[in-house]
Amino acid sequence: MTEFDLRCKVFSVTQGYMSGIRQMVRVLVIAVLAFGWAISANPAAGTDVTLRVGIYQNAPKIFRNEAGQPSGFWPGLIEEISRQKGWTANYITCEWAACLKLLEEGDIDVMPDVAYSEARAAKFVFGKDVVFHSWSLIFHQPGEAISGILDLSGLKIAVLAGCIQEERLGQRLKEVGIEGKFVHVQSLRAALSAASDGTADVAVVNRFFGSRLAPKFGLAPSGIVVAPSAVQFAFARGVPSSVVTGFDDVIAKLKLDGGSVYYKGLAELTANSSRTSVPAFFYWVIG
Repeated sequence: MTEFDLRCKVFSVTQGYMSGIRQMVRVLVIAVLAFGWAISANPAAGTDVTLRVGIYQNAPKIFRNEAGQPSGFWPGLIEEISRQKGWTANYITCEWAACLKLLEEGDIDVMPDVAYSEARAAKFVFGKDVVFHSWSLIFHQPGEAISGILDLSGLKIAVLAGCIQEERLGQRLKEVGIEGKFVHVQSLRAALSAASDGTADVAVVNRFFGSRLAPKFGLAPSGIVVAPSAVQFAFARGVPSSVVTGFDDVIAKLKLDGGSVYYKGLAELTANSSRTSVPAFFYWVIG
């Protein structure tokens, strides 16, 4: 082999190595770009996650206090989940029906305090963990003889627009041959006010809110239990699945810790509602 041939061979080998290196660099650049795109497309894959959370006035479960700060059981739970995951919660105030509409349209990411139903599961994503079980009661003016479902015949029933209580109570009324006369309001306080001033005859309000505020409106609870439900976080369809599983994971851990904010929050809720009369048999049904 001549010196010229040897130089040509060395040059050819060198070019081959350089070509391979360039190919490796191209592959590496493509991989880095693809990973960066995946992070931007799925914010839950990174640590900087901001969730838009709906909030409405339903003390003591969820509300803005006098200083305008999110308060109650649900914001406390969200704060703990966000702390453990390194996420940020940005609260958006809305009325209940408007909150659900924002969630359906993807203008908020998470809505707390949502009772599960098949109709809602068709619109939203629910996690696997039920946060707690709840129900509502019929509140009325003292002296009214309202103790059973048949006593609602011909009465005007104040109910929060878009709530599960209207759907469930409406079904029960139809089953016993009574036509529901619902008066739609935009807040639970407005429901109690309607039953107090005569705009409606009775109000359907969840037991937590009712036990706290019904006495201030001069209303008493009946023995009629409405819409026992599994209450959960609901997520917009476009929310990454890692966010949903992240909520589930933290909730599951909190339920295993008797001293967690979950149980402290539940204790505060039940302390507020313990004064509300509920038929003893109902607790056996829930069990």
